[in-house]
Amino acid sequence: MAFLKKSNNYKSTLAADVTVGATTIVVSSVANLPATFDYLLTIWNEGLYADPSDDGGVEVVKVTSRSGTTLTVTRAQDDTSASTHTSGDRIALLFVKAHSDEWEDAIDLNTDHRSTGGNHPDVTIGGDTNYLDVSSGGVVTMAGTAKRELTLRADLDFTTVTAQGKPSQVIIGLFHGYSMPIYNNDNEELFFNENVPGRWDGASDITFQVLCCLALAETAGETFKFQFSWNQVGEADVVPVATHDTTDEITVVDGTQYATYMLEFTIDYNVDVGDVILSHDDLTGRLRRVASTGDEVDGEIIVLDWHTHYTVNKMFKVPE
Repeated sequence: MAFLKKSNNYKSTLAADVTVGATTIVVSSVANLPATFDYLLTIWNEGLYADPSDDGGVEVVKVTSRSGTTLTVTRAQDDTSASTHTSGDRIALLFVKAHSDEWEDAIDLNTDHRSTGGNHPDVTIGGDTNYLDVSSGGVVTMAGTAKRELTLRADLDFTTVTAQGKPSQVIIGLFHGYSMPIYNNDNEELFFNENVPGRWDGASDITFQVLCCLALAETAGETFKFQFSWNQVGEADVVPVATHDTTDEITVVDGTQYATYMLEFTIDYNVDVGDVILSHDDLTGRLRRVASTGDEVDGEIIVLDWHTHYTVNKMFKVPE
């Protein structure tokens, strides 16, 4: 919902009389008025009543637009009635019941549900398109463009690496990695797996990134290429044998030994029509270095780190 606009210290006087049916009001000053609309102003005869609540003709109006010192208004707001007002009467932006009402409507504090142990009603905070929704089941969901990114590090299958003795493990200073030659049916590959998080929005492609570096000094313009193969399986599925293969080819810019590069692979969540990736599916991947289409680098490529990026729209997911 859109809240009424507020500002501090707006106080002026009417510059002209106001009839009961008037839809515009001319004021003496617009200094300190809110820059955008809508907002509420209170009109009363301050000459007779220092406190507006003592004036039987007090009126709250809603300002919907402004041109200079002329305000376009909707009359008789917040349980007041349209009245005649005289030039010189006070007009000010005061805190009124309508301000607290809109906050109560937005937050919807339902003490009956709490006291009886039932579920809270859904609460929505924000605008019509981008908002935060708290469901009665406790799921906090961001809608529209109100989303964020979640980065996870997939589990590496160390068992396969240890059993095969491949790829070779290397240490560079404090950093540990896996040295990858071009794959030739020789177990020079890495396997990963990850449980798709419940916070994922379920409607965006997933990105898998690999940080790697040159094992040797290379020549700028040379290339190397990796293939990432993936698939997923969930409850009541059949474990698939086929894979979805994506590749990324890098052209060397900095040929310094151990210069780093980032590989990026897109996991198309709905590439399998009728069997899209779902939250809590087991997502499995395999990384191989393959022959590039250009002038191949001479040395191996060292894989240092990897991570998966999800677009998420839930801050908390109730266990299913």
